[in-house]
Amino acid sequence: MTDLTNDNRGGAAEESCEFEESQESRESREEPEDTSGQASGPETREEDTSGQASGPETRKEDTSGQASGPETWEEDTIDGQASGPAPWEEDDIDGQVPEIASEKPVRDGEKDKKDNKDNKDKKDKKGKKDPVREVASWVFTLSLAVIIALLIRSFVFIIVQVDGSSMRDTLHDENRLFVWRAGYIFDSPQRGDIVICHYPRNVGTHKANDNYVKRVIGLPGETVSISKGYVYINGDRLEEPYISENRRKIEDMQPVTLGEDEYFVMGDNRINSTDSRYVGPLKRDDILGKAVFKVWPFDEMGRIEE
Repeated sequence: MTDLTNDNRGGAAEESCEFEESQESRESREEPEDTSGQASGPETREEDTSGQASGPETRKEDTSGQASGPETWEEDTIDGQASGPAPWEEDDIDGQVPEIASEKPVRDGEKDKKDNKDNKDKKDKKGKKDPVREVASWVFTLSLAVIIALLIRSFVFIIVQVDGSSMRDTLHDENRLFVWRAGYIFDSPQRGDIVICHYPRNVGTHKANDNYVKRVIGLPGETVSISKGYVYINGDRLEEPYISENRRKIEDMQPVTLGEDEYFVMGDNRINSTDSRYVGPLKRDDILGKAVFKVWPFDEMGRIEE
């Protein structure tokens, strides 16, 4: 009995030694020796990927042989899902993720100088004007002004000066008149209108292309005649309140029948006016426009009475 007990004890002792030896061998296999010859960084524990949760956080060992930076923590995952809290969630207050400050690149002095120089060059280029483009701009502006002036003169209005006494006492020498040309673009001259016109032919010193100011007396299709200084239209005497008796010329003129595009014009100063009595009727194209206002002198400024 005694021997049996001793044998059992011996067996137990041997099993205990074998158990301790086996545990030491497993520990030696789990902790391999560092053969790099260099000091490794702080130990980190490897992440458990066996599919079972090993803990909220694990550390990995730095085996680069160089001193590593501050410890980095990796999230333990089970089957691809996060099992532990994210690093920022531990410091999260009020449930908000803290902002991460971004580092802005620092610009050195040389780059700033270059940028300033580029900006200065751009300003200098903007400040300088191309002389060719400047001249072309002036030419274009002047040309446009001339064209507009010609269009206005041809179709809108002109300013003329009275030279002579053929329209006294309605107009006087050196009166300046505003002549409305656009009015006859869509309308025709009417009896009593004071118009600016050309003569159909040269008569003495009066040239056909010169401008003359006269009053319209006869219209297209009418018959005009004069007896003892009074004008008759189709046999009826024409009332002319604008004629002063001392301006009326005592004369007779045989009846003249006007064509479809002809007008008979006369001056208000009948004793000193070269008009249709001597040059004949005018064509519609010979009448340039209607004199509407006196613009000079200022004491006579106003609408012209017909």
